[in-house]
Amino acid sequence: MPGYTGKPIYLCSESLTAKKTYGTSQWPFTCHGDITYEYKEGLCPRAEDTLKHLVCIPLDESWTIKDVERAVAAIGKSLSSTISGTTAAHNNGTARSAVTQVEEAGKTIRIGIVGCGQIGRWHLDSYKKNPHAKVVAVSDSDFSRAQAFAKEINAKHYSSHAEMIANEALDGVSLCTIPSTHKEIAIDLLNADVHVLCEKPMAISVDQAEEMTKTAKERKRLLLTAFKFRFFDEVMKAKALLDQGGLGKVLSFRLMFGGYVDMAGTWFVQKKLSGGGVIMDNGPHAVDLVRFLFGEIQSVVAHAARCQNIEVEDTAQMTFHMKNGVIGTADLTWSNSIPARTYLEIYGENGTILLDFEGLSYKFKNWNEWKREPNSVDMRVAFARQISHFVDANTRQGPSRLNGEDGWRSQAAIKCAYQSLDVGRKVEL
Repeated sequence: MPGYTGKPIYLCSESLTAKKTYGTSQWPFTCHGDITYEYKEGLCPRAEDTLKHLVCIPLDESWTIKDVERAVAAIGKSLSSTISGTTAAHNNGTARSAVTQVEEAGKTIRIGIVGCGQIGRWHLDSYKKNPHAKVVAVSDSDFSRAQAFAKEINAKHYSSHAEMIANEALDGVSLCTIPSTHKEIAIDLLNADVHVLCEKPMAISVDQAEEMTKTAKERKRLLLTAFKFRFFDEVMKAKALLDQGGLGKVLSFRLMFGGYVDMAGTWFVQKKLSGGGVIMDNGPHAVDLVRFLFGEIQSVVAHAARCQNIEVEDTAQMTFHMKNGVIGTADLTWSNSIPARTYLEIYGENGTILLDFEGLSYKFKNWNEWKREPNSVDMRVAFARQISHFVDANTRQGPSRLNGEDGWRSQAAIKCAYQSLDVGRKVEL
């Protein structure tokens, strides 16, 4: 454009991607057909300088000709305005922050695990894959289980978290015990200036969760709840699609966490230990996933039933009214022998997204066919991402995908669900 000296702006799509590989001299450009052209840095300085000033507008797959026309109009309007110098200052600050984070990430942090059961095993295996963390101590009331974990990784083992705290200098701890013990253990760890990754549910009451959160703020320690679904491939892809806006206004969703598990004789059905039934067990994951994808919850209506001969609910349905107007349901059960293959369905005015544990399928209203995006990693690798997130959070100012309030906000919604069962109507958060 004659007279324009600002940044060039282009419309682009997934058909062509350009990415600099830091630490090498190659710029891979990947096109459809799996053809890769390698460019040696320095061959064309003018082109490289242009790329530094490139601004890309991602062309979403759902775009129609009207969407393109609106983008073109917006580009034309932006060309008439000047570029503020504050953008450059902000980018410089962001770059410095990124360098600082990389440097801090080089630190190896000392980790403890409290609770050496099945979920403790998942945490241990994930820490073993992380080069920036070393599990130096474990504890369990069953001393033999602690011994087995410790022998595997050449760590110290203890019969209580208090004994572990007294003898070890720890940066962070994974708390993997039964829910009724979370508050006491977490507060002890926080008061010992240890960051905590607490398995769900955060606690067995909102009051306990609030006390834990308050202590974390006072001690300036991290208290994160292990909401693993935020780190699953299909969830991250769905989040990206929703954030792009191609689905338009989200109208409704259906979530289901269920399968058959004989719960008789387990601690899960002892309310004094677990805090409740399937709503307290699977509900926290459901609530957090709903909040992560669709925003804050306005109210909850719940219904429940007992199919197994146990003292707590094994089947339940929660209906959410979101503050942004979206309505959805979460079906939770330990008693469904044939659960749906798709565990989350998202319906928008312009399309639909379906999530399963092997990937994601989606279709926009102007398409004839569904598009399938298989997961790039399995569930254990996805689970390990939340461990890496906790490790990284130990070396930074704070985490990027979770914060200390997510646990108690989930707990507040669970409380409303149980209140709804008691009063037979919706309950406002």
